[in-house]
Amino acid sequence: MPSQSSTVHYDRMELSTARIAIDFGEETQSMQEAKKTSTRNLPGKAPTPTVKPKSRTTVNMDALQKSVGYSLRRAQLSTYDLFSAAMEPFDVRPSQFAVLVLIRSNPGLTQSSICAALGIQKTNFVALLDKLEDRGLTVRRKVGGDRRSSALHLTPTGETFVVNMEAAHDAMEKKLTKRLGAPRTRELLATLNKFATRGHA
Repeated sequence: MPSQSSTVHYDRMELSTARIAIDFGEETQSMQEAKKTSTRNLPGKAPTPTVKPKSRTTVNMDALQKSVGYSLRRAQLSTYDLFSAAMEPFDVRPSQFAVLVLIRSNPGLTQSSICAALGIQKTNFVALLDKLEDRGLTVRRKVGGDRRSSALHLTPTGETFVVNMEAAHDAMEKKLTKRLGAPRTRELLATLNKFATRGHA
């Protein structure tokens, strides 16, 4: 059995060890146990509740699928990646694609007519045309008797460019048609066009 003096000696050693541990930012086992005990006994400290995650693997989308606006936006997002991939070699945005296709289908159409058909503001349309002209794809020609009006045409380079662009777009459209089949896709297009037309009425 250790003597009283040896017990005091051990106590001093333990105290020294604790001081060294504090100096190096460490804690002895007795210090850790004391901290746990003091934390458990803190007044007013409620235990942290444990919440189990729901095991449901499917999400109820009924509330959103009843929304026309949300459904249209979701459909647009589901096709945008395909469009971007198809148009990447041509470096055209959706608005530029639409303008180029209309000019090819309607050579000589005025700027104001295309703006009205696509719902593009005139200031934005001028900037868009500037970019297409810088690429050598389109040209503006003055309409006789009206200095403020310009007729839009594709250049020979632009004609070849749009032919190839539309071919890539047609290939993309075939992929989209497979989602519903040809008959239902035609019905969808008719419904969407009617919906958009009535929105501008």
